[in-house]
Amino acid sequence: MRGEKFRGRFGVIVPLSGFSTSRMEEYQNLILNRFSFNCFSFYSGDAHPSVLFDGVKYRLAIILSGASSNGTFNSGYIRWYAEERSILFPCKLSYEICPFSTGYLRFAKLGTPLSSSVICKLVNTRTTIGVYLRKTGRGHVTYHRSPVFWIRSMDFEPYFKSPVKERSTDHLKDIYFENQKIAKAAGSIINSSLFLRLVLCSGKLSKYYWR
Repeated sequence: MRGEKFRGRFGVIVPLSGFSTSRMEEYQNLILNRFSFNCFSFYSGDAHPSVLFDGVKYRLAIILSGASSNGTFNSGYIRWYAEERSILFPCKLSYEICPFSTGYLRFAKLGTPLSSSVICKLVNTRTTIGVYLRKTGRGHVTYHRSPVFWIRSMDFEPYFKSPVKERSTDHLKDIYFENQKIAKAAGSIINSSLFLRLVLCSGKLSKYYWR
């Protein structure tokens, strides 16, 4: 992979985390700079409902690259039932050209033109939640930072029991607003399927959502 652009074909299965965080930018650039044509597909690693390989509970990405054309094409974030394994690739896998060349959506999990259109409209929204954020305030929302099937946002402290600490500090995060009315509105947005779509496209609850 060293040197000038690679002229052959390239295919690997790697952890999906390599395309979900900015700290992996050097690794990401290595792929994009070596090949003019890239197809990225992204697969759930949660056993509910199924995994790509038995016993491997890791979120995975399949990279197929070459020099036959130009462009980066991404699948959606794919989940499937065990009985669908035989039709996973012919029936559930689709690619869409990625309109983002920089930033946290460079490897957006799109898969369809509709998904691409929705995400483009979301990121072009002039007013974001970040406009209403405060370092402290009367309005308060707690959210779970590790969503799987949905995002959990609450305007109350969720029940937690542990012999060593009072709350789940590893997963719960707090955000503050000027008043509770704004906090409730923001909480509704965070809990929405539209916001979840944005999170799944990038792969994590990113700090960029609050700007």
